[in-house]
Amino acid sequence: MIKLKKKISDSSLLFILLFFVASFRIAWLNVPEDALIFDEIYYVNAARKILSLPTTGRPEGSPIYAYALAGTDPNVEHPPVAKLIIAAFIKIFGDHSWSFRFPSVILGSFAVLFLYLIVKKLSTPKIALFAAFLYSCENLTFVHSRIAMLDIYMVAFMLMGLYFYLDRKIVLSATLVALSALSKITGLSSLGIILVYSLFIELSSKDPKIVRLKRLASLYGRYLATFLLIFLGLLWLIDAFFVLIDNHHPNPIEHLSWMTNYSFKLRVGGYLWNGSVLDPETMTVDEDSIASPPWLWLINEKKILYYLASVEKKIDGRVIRSETVVFYGEMNPIIVASMMPSLAYLFYSFLKSRDRLSFFLIVWWLFTYIVYYPLAFMNRMVYIYYMCPAMPAVCASAAYMLHKLKLPESVLLAYSSATFMAFLHSFPLVFLF
Repeated sequence: MIKLKKKISDSSLLFILLFFVASFRIAWLNVPEDALIFDEIYYVNAARKILSLPTTGRPEGSPIYAYALAGTDPNVEHPPVAKLIIAAFIKIFGDHSWSFRFPSVILGSFAVLFLYLIVKKLSTPKIALFAAFLYSCENLTFVHSRIAMLDIYMVAFMLMGLYFYLDRKIVLSATLVALSALSKITGLSSLGIILVYSLFIELSSKDPKIVRLKRLASLYGRYLATFLLIFLGLLWLIDAFFVLIDNHHPNPIEHLSWMTNYSFKLRVGGYLWNGSVLDPETMTVDEDSIASPPWLWLINEKKILYYLASVEKKIDGRVIRSETVVFYGEMNPIIVASMMPSLAYLFYSFLKSRDRLSFFLIVWWLFTYIVYYPLAFMNRMVYIYYMCPAMPAVCASAAYMLHKLKLPESVLLAYSSATFMAFLHSFPLVFLF
């Protein structure tokens, strides 16, 4: 493999990686065919309702959103763009499991590509390729790239927006960041990354202070104006056709206020330092809660069982074997083990050399991970899959640290192999052949 790297260009290796990324994501996409995975029950049924199709429910339960008016998005606690994309694929390809999951495959594959482009822009192709490889083996991202949930939409548009910002395509970047936030409101984190990083760039410049201030004011003005125009304009337009709150179409501010109020109603009684969750009514430990504080995510806890079922392999109507299909919300343990060392190395590298990639990744960590600490202290429900937008930075940080330490290629190969084996171990489908 080491010799092969010297003969094959970085672009060829990237193409090979992206081929396998897409292949792993699309393989057996229809499994489970007759069931929805985790929160697909909300988002797929919201898409069905938009299309005036029948909705389904949990086993032995009534259909989700049966009360809602046909042709509207009843899932008003989240922005509408991702659900409209899911609805578009159902409309074009039919109401099948692979059709409403296929957009996630596309965007999950693009996420790997754009992480490569971001890291390449700020460092070297070698570090970028390694970051893309680690990200392609990241299990939490992989699972969300195979199911119809909102997170991969938000992350993919975020990565595109960050790249085009670094490429100085301001209007395109702001549009993509708006689409990220319109898929899931936590996409606003990328706006924070861009604004803080822009300030760092200007503070690092040797130009006269007045020149730097004018440049920064111009960038902030153009970026925020474009973002607000796209974000509020699209939200207003979509709400006017597909969203009802209290029996009327809301304006964007009203809808945003409703989402914010709903979000802060999702509360627990508190989090203990060991990660236990307290029931808000009894203030006793809730053993069944899937919520977890952000400090547990650093050790990959607590993972969430998204889906578990047994699938039978039949030939001529006869069962020849039964296989387990299990989807977990959990990260790759090898990458998780690298999180804290790589974050510490980022701070060391930045203090030593003030390099741009270190600062960019530190700010990325801040807006996609550290922000959940104050929310947890306010007893807001938070879950391990909220790490989805942080995982590109985690993988890039690990790649950056391992290469900058100038470790032997045998060590990098061993780390890569362990990461890939851990990925396969948590692959949701055990019947590969």
